[in-house]
Amino acid sequence: MFVIERDGHLGFWWDGESTIFVEQNAGIFPSRSSCLEYLQKFHSKERAVEIIMSIKKNGKSIISF
Repeated sequence: MFVIERDGHLGFWWDGESTIFVEQNAGIFPSRSSCLEYLQKFHSKERAVEIIMSIKKNGKSIISF
């Protein structure tokens, strides 16, 4: 699942198994399409797709964008 925080500027992939702590106004998205829809509130569609691909590629690492 995709976890997006800080108004679409921080994200990571969550496997649903480990305990996580999220900030207020964070979102957990089960699918690429729902994450894409959310990220488009802050970024262009092309940038949102790049962000999603980066999150998937980097696994559990936190990505700042």
